[in-house]
Amino acid sequence: SGTQISLIKVKGIGKGTVENLETQGINTIVDLLAANPDTLSANVNGVSSKTILEWQISARKLLKVKI
Repeated sequence: SGTQISLIKVKGIGKGTVENLETQGINTIVDLLAANPDTLSANVNGVSSKTILEWQISARKLLKVKI
């Protein structure tokens, strides 16, 4: 199911970023899609809300492929 798709599959997210996102409670792409980009960027060093929006677009595409 979509809830089990790893963050590492999202374009632009590497292992270090996955670890940073996990500290913010973002463990799956569903969590990523539910997150507010501005809030998340404020809590994850070096990541802009624009980048997070791009990740969310990529995550949505992954969900569509899996469903």
